Amino acid sequence: MAQVKAGTNFATLARQVSEDPASRERGGEYVFQKGQMFPEFEKAVWDLKPGTLHTAVVSTQFGFHVFRKLEDMPARVIPLAEVTDQIRELMIQREMEVRIPEYGDRLRAEARVRLLPGAPQPFQP
Repeated sequence: MAQVKAGTNFATLARQVSEDPASRERGGEYVFQKGQMFPEFEKAVWDLKPGTLHTAVVSTQFGFHVFRKLEDMPARVIPLAEVTDQIRELMIQREMEVRIPEYGDRLRAEARVRLLPGAPQPFQP
């Protein structure tokens, strides 16, 4: 916080010291809708004016955070063409979450595998 207040570039500093791999490469930048993030994040950021720095370090279960609000983005309807690939990947992932355990169960049954008492159990999501 002291470095940012002293004029160090926020994005450069985030790339150097952030422990959050999701935002470090983007210079600490997140884009999120109201109601989408942790309450501490929302309380710190939502009412800030664009271009301003939150006045205090925010502590959460994930660590310590410094916030600067870059801009307010108006809500918009995202055209299907922009998200088709993301939707497809999400649907494939969900289908795999169902089918992989079923496939493992079928293989164990066909191979007549028995788990002995006390043996490590297969992962069950």
